[in-house]
Amino acid sequence: MDLGCAVGRTTVELADYFKEVVGVDLSHAFIEAAIDSLPSCNCLKSKIRFEVGNACDLDKSLGMFNLIFGGNLIDRLYDPAAFLL
Repeated sequence: MDLGCAVGRTTVELADYFKEVVGVDLSHAFIEAAIDSLPSCNCLKSKIRFEVGNACDLDKSLGMFNLIFGGNLIDRLYDPAAFLL
């Protein structure tokens, strides 16, 4: 999972190493841009999905992950402790 994924650059990079990657960002505009800029390679499109979501209150339906990446995120959160719990 790539939390605070913005337009999905890191999400796409993580897809080289994982079976599935979910990019999550609070911004609808960033998520739309991430979806629009997905590489045309179907092998990547089948591994990546983008969701609008709040890093401090994630939807449990997103599932379990082996890695949660939150690059350049924690200093932007209104409640960093909620993110870490």
